Amino acid sequence: MASLLFFFFEMAAGSGWLNMALSTCCTRKRFFLVNQLFLVLSALLVSAILALCVMLPVWMGWDWVDPFLSLSELPFLFCSTVAVGELAHVLGLFYLDHPKLGLLCTTLGILLWLFVTVWNTLSALGVFSPPPLPLSGLILGALCIAGALGSARITSSAAVR
Repeated sequence: MASLLFFFFEMAAGSGWLNMALSTCCTRKRFFLVNQLFLVLSALLVSAILALCVMLPVWMGWDWVDPFLSLSELPFLFCSTVAVGELAHVLGLFYLDHPKLGLLCTTLGILLWLFVTVWNTLSALGVFSPPPLPLSGLILGALCIAGALGSARITSSAAVR
């Protein structure tokens, strides 16, 4: 649920903050760099909150609560959160120029997010075997790089409205 809320937040940030920043004399390069820093800090915050949710039952001694993930999965969760944020930010920027196509791509992005979430949940329950870690890292890294490049490209050609 946290990553879905993060997806919507970053999409709103992509579609709303660019015009506000450019109209207040921010440069496109500075906007891109600050937005990337904000994305990483937000992903760290989401990961820290999830780590707290995992560790709180252990610290409190609640034996009846089973943790839903282990702390060893947090780096993977952080990378997937950054990838989701990059994708959502690019979709938000894309929505500014092409609203109908942006809405369609956003719907496809949400469906992709649902597929990945269900796959991870079922693999954690032992129904499916999880994808190999190098393959997952490669896919998440490619999504992060593609999102950052797409965000840089759209931001560099943006016009003040």
